[in-house]
Amino acid sequence: MFRPIDLESKKTIDRYLKQADKQCCDYAFANIYAWAAFYKTVWCEVDGFLIFRFYVAGSRKWAYLEPLGTGDVSKAIDFIQNDSANETHQPIRFFSLSQKFVEQVKNFPALKNQRFYKNRSFGNYIYSKEKLAKLAGRKLHGKRNHIAQFEKRYPDFAWKVIDPQTDIPAIQELLQMWIASQGKATTTILQEKAMIEKSLNAYKALGMFGILLTVDGKNIAFAYGSLVNANTFCLHAEKADTRYEGAYTKINQLLAQNLPAEIQYINREEDMGLESLRKAKLSYYPDILTEEYFSYDMRSPEAQIWKLWQTCFPEDDDEFMPNFIYPYSEDSSRITLYQNDRLVSMLHLIEGESSWGKIGYIYGLATDPEFRNQGYGYKTLKKAMDQAYAQGEIALWAIQENRDYRIWQTKLDFSDPETEPLVFDVEDGFDFGENPETDVGICRIIDVQAYFALYAKEHPEIREEVSVEDKLLQGNCGTYAIQNGSVVKLSRENPGKSIKSAEILKNYPISGGKLLKIAVVSRQR
Repeated sequence: MFRPIDLESKKTIDRYLKQADKQCCDYAFANIYAWAAFYKTVWCEVDGFLIFRFYVAGSRKWAYLEPLGTGDVSKAIDFIQNDSANETHQPIRFFSLSQKFVEQVKNFPALKNQRFYKNRSFGNYIYSKEKLAKLAGRKLHGKRNHIAQFEKRYPDFAWKVIDPQTDIPAIQELLQMWIASQGKATTTILQEKAMIEKSLNAYKALGMFGILLTVDGKNIAFAYGSLVNANTFCLHAEKADTRYEGAYTKINQLLAQNLPAEIQYINREEDMGLESLRKAKLSYYPDILTEEYFSYDMRSPEAQIWKLWQTCFPEDDDEFMPNFIYPYSEDSSRITLYQNDRLVSMLHLIEGESSWGKIGYIYGLATDPEFRNQGYGYKTLKKAMDQAYAQGEIALWAIQENRDYRIWQTKLDFSDPETEPLVFDVEDGFDFGENPETDVGICRIIDVQAYFALYAKEHPEIREEVSVEDKLLQGNCGTYAIQNGSVVKLSRENPGKSIKSAEILKNYPISGGKLLKIAVVSRQR
């Protein structure tokens, strides 16, 4: 029953969008169409309602937007309940809901187990067109000054309304220049590139409007978007050559100054919880910051993770949790222990890469306060070690925030805290640490032979036999011959004097290993 998002579906979908009169960018057809490949967005009509289903944040977790239509919305909710139970086999998740809709449906029997919450990260920044066009008032003096400096520095600037017949190649060239300026074409950047290219290929059909800015005849910036409702314009893309100081500020103003007269508001979308983006959007003082509601099924595994996490780490609010839960919390990464169907201890084993090879990072070790000092933390960590060994990870890293919890060292053979901090390379910007100056790691060698192979390669002059005793990972036990830049495991026995796993890092140190590259995801809508 669900259909893909294509240009042929625009007429039908637009009918529902126009009737709904939303201001949220998630309900602009051009946005839905441009991102459809990434989110695997599909749609259908059910008893007079339009229903969208899509993947969350680049994951494989399905969610639904607010059903749009008139009549008995309970039929649409019943359809979603049936679809989640029998088609996706996943719990119901809702995204970008209005408060009015939440109040209408929260007591429906089909949604009795849904927890609804607001997420500030996805509030849409909406400005009056007049404000962005004139930049009047004391608060926006800095913006006016920025534009004055741009106009003084580049007196030969010019602009034009984008003509899809002639200007698309220039925009594509600017896009390639912008990507090159980022230094690294991350997955997130390539996803945005694909979105922009798809928009440009259907620019006229999507009803786009945009501005192209030039200096001395050279294209330096573009911005375009589409209507989200009759009086609100949604900005979909804005890129500039930052070598031209003030280009972003100028293209922003030019777009506002040249929008059709009927437009009253400009939606510059959300900040996704990114501090730099939030600061930039707030600097224009939005007239409206929409409140977007979300929900999840309180019976689901992710809900149990959510609850225990906030019990143990109350500083992590509902704005933080989705940024971790949806991209990173999977069945494969969760290490959990239950007592009578109650989640009592957990951690996440996040897989990544380092100069040593495949590594694991332990994140969010938590035990329910009622079950502490009963060995659950140790058992959870031991499960993580066993899984890391089975997955072929060379080592496990963790940040030991509670230095009094010595079980890491006394029972699990982790090292004492390193002197240098761990560094995380995460494309979506998620912060797996807290303070880069104090995020020193503790390490546990998981694959001794693989580690010794790295040591041998780094120290080809070494000729030595090492006997290792590892009571927790028996496969590591044995004698290793290190010579001529390689290593050979001689036996599984431990003749004579042996060293423990925790002593390997101290006695046979190798360089690197502390830059952790975490699997790529995206926090795009």
